[in-house]
Amino acid sequence: MLKQRHPNFYLMKTALPKITFWRAKLLLLPLLLVLLTTSSYGQISNLQAFTNLYNGTSNSQNLTYAVSAGTNSNRLLVVAVTTTLTSAASNRTIALTYGGRSLTLATGDLTSNTQQHTAIYYLNEAGLDLASSTTLAFTASNGTTRVNMVWAAVYDYVNQTTPLNASQNFNSGTGTTSSFQFGTALSLAS
Repeated sequence: MLKQRHPNFYLMKTALPKITFWRAKLLLLPLLLVLLTTSSYGQISNLQAFTNLYNGTSNSQNLTYAVSAGTNSNRLLVVAVTTTLTSAASNRTIALTYGGRSLTLATGDLTSNTQQHTAIYYLNEAGLDLASSTTLAFTASNGTTRVNMVWAAVYDYVNQTTPLNASQNFNSGTGTTSSFQFGTALSLAS
C-alpha cells in the first residue's frame, strides 16, 4: 500500500507547484489588463522652472521661449502674468499666444476692480506641437500700466485631458501682505 501511495504523492509533489504557478499567473492576468488599459502619466517633472521673461511697462512684447522636448507627448507650458495699473480698473485684458497658438486661462482676477491683476495660463502638448515658432506674444489692454511681468515654466508627464485639477490665484488688492493661504490645497493631474 505504501508503494501505491508513493507514486500519487510523487505526482502531487511535482505537479502541485506547477499548477500553483499557473494559477498565480492567471490571477495576475486581470490585474495586468487593468494596468495596461489605464492611462498612466507617471510623476510630473519640471522641464523648465518658472523663469521671469519680462518685467517692464510695455503692453506688447514678443518674447523668445524655447520649450524643452521632454517626452514630446505630455508637456504643459504654464505662463503666469502680473500687471499693476496706475489706478484701480476692471476688465484688464491679457492675450497670450505661443507660436500663434492661444493659451487657455486657468485662473485670474482680470475682471476685479483693483490696481494689481494676476492670471495663470497654459498650453498643452497639442498646442505646443502646432506652434509655428518659439515666440510667446504678450499683449495687455484696458487701464494704464505701471508694470507688467511674465513668467513661464514647462512640465512633463502631465495628463493632457485634464491638466489642472484646480487652480487658484491670490491678489492682495491694494494692500500688502507678508503671507497668505489658499482656502483649499492645490493638486497636480499626473
